[in-house]
Amino acid sequence: KQWYQRRVRGAAKRTCPYYTAQYLAKGADVVFLPYNYLTDRSLQQRYKSLIKGSILVFDEAHNITKYCENGYTFSLPASVLDTAQEALENTPAAGKCREICRFLEEFYYHDYQSSFFQFFESSFGEEDVKVLSTGRGSGAGYSAGLAQFIDFLLTVQEIIDSGLTDSYDILYESETECLICVCLDPSLALKTLRKLTNRSLIITSGTISPLQSLIKELDTEFCEVLRNDHVIKPSQALVQIVPRGSDGEALESSFKNRTSETYLRSLGNTLVNYFRVIPGGVLVFFPSYTALDKAIEHWFDNEIWSSMKQLKSCHVEPRRKDNFYRSLKQYEADCSTTKQGAVLFAVCRGKLAEGVDLKEDKARGVIITGIPYTYKKDPLVAMKMGYLNRRKIGGNAWYQQSAFRAVNQALGRAIRHEKDYGTMILLDERFASAQDMLPGWVAQNVEVISQFGRSVGTTAQFFKYHDKAGGVETYYSRFAKENGGLGKAVKWLEFPLLENTFHVLKAAVGVLYAVVLGILRGIVALFRSK
Repeated sequence: KQWYQRRVRGAAKRTCPYYTAQYLAKGADVVFLPYNYLTDRSLQQRYKSLIKGSILVFDEAHNITKYCENGYTFSLPASVLDTAQEALENTPAAGKCREICRFLEEFYYHDYQSSFFQFFESSFGEEDVKVLSTGRGSGAGYSAGLAQFIDFLLTVQEIIDSGLTDSYDILYESETECLICVCLDPSLALKTLRKLTNRSLIITSGTISPLQSLIKELDTEFCEVLRNDHVIKPSQALVQIVPRGSDGEALESSFKNRTSETYLRSLGNTLVNYFRVIPGGVLVFFPSYTALDKAIEHWFDNEIWSSMKQLKSCHVEPRRKDNFYRSLKQYEADCSTTKQGAVLFAVCRGKLAEGVDLKEDKARGVIITGIPYTYKKDPLVAMKMGYLNRRKIGGNAWYQQSAFRAVNQALGRAIRHEKDYGTMILLDERFASAQDMLPGWVAQNVEVISQFGRSVGTTAQFFKYHDKAGGVETYYSRFAKENGGLGKAVKWLEFPLLENTFHVLKAAVGVLYAVVLGILRGIVALFRSK
């Protein structure tokens, strides 16, 4: 409430919320902020007074390595070279500037990757930085482009002086005409944070496992590692790996197979059968937008899409953020207002998978159609795998774990609180040999069901049981088990609307019991005294 009132007053006085929040943070006990305020190289220095002496907690930290690497990655657009040369024209720095720009231009067009840091080690030093800096006010004058050029050179020099050139690789993006120094070591950001604060650094996430590879990658020793069980009971989650579809066809969403008409037809008919028995909302995750678009296109042409729409209202996760929330709102409305519920087709690592909270009937089922492996020949992926192989951590292990972290994050949409329940179905035969990559609480309950008919029957029975039981074992059913005949006498109180009444009656019975017991003790004491 106080924060809302400050926003209202700030808007009325036309004050800047950014600087106001900075001012308020200085006297606050708890400060909430995005990851990049702690992992970005420049922001770490800007907010070091705030970080110093603070306990740092990274919540939902399954992507912490990506944020740390991005925070220490920096770039230089090709357009900045012309700006820098114009700004330093007719200054003592002009010659050195032309030399650097000439080398970078050659690099842009010929990709002399191996010679990048060697050039700066041999041809560039602190004196050159001073010369470039003194020329800022001459020629075309100081500009943001010149500042970016000099900051780029200073950062390169800092990497060389720190002996961290092995932690970086160079990438040129032809589409944006931008030179990128890619940080491949997430530990650099955490090591800086540990220098800035002498307090605890806490990393939490429900999908951060496997932990050992993450700890190696972060190169940080954690004095305490805590693994907790899920708050729900095993009976509240039905986890299945289904390697074959409704027609007996093997389900495998590999890159080569995911465009196969036989596979897409089998997958579509398999989903139709699950939609018949899963009530409420169903979330179906694909490895990528390309796989999602291809599947829906095939189903639309083969009337499978119309069969789906007869069973549930169908929605597709759009790529644009503004359209996504409109689709999500419509999906939630259909889950609440229609008897048959709705289905939302989405992608792993997409907006829906990364933290949207859909409780109870809005996500009774989560279905994963494949493992979201990234393209191995992608330059960033190849760089990362090569770097990890050089460090003996294992590039292939990282490649698999990053895919399964995306799967585990999507699976987490199914169960949102201790009384929630739902089913998680993995429709890819490769999951059967990779159960150890799933979260502990999922792996403990997972069952590989090769017979599709048995899977559908088990799913139907699961929801029939929970529908009859009112969701999960209630307080009152536990009370009945623990109290024998008295429990049976009050079993009618399991009706949810009488929850408060039950607690009032229970308290009244307790008081009455205490009064009667006191009276009886008084009578016994009286007779003994006589």
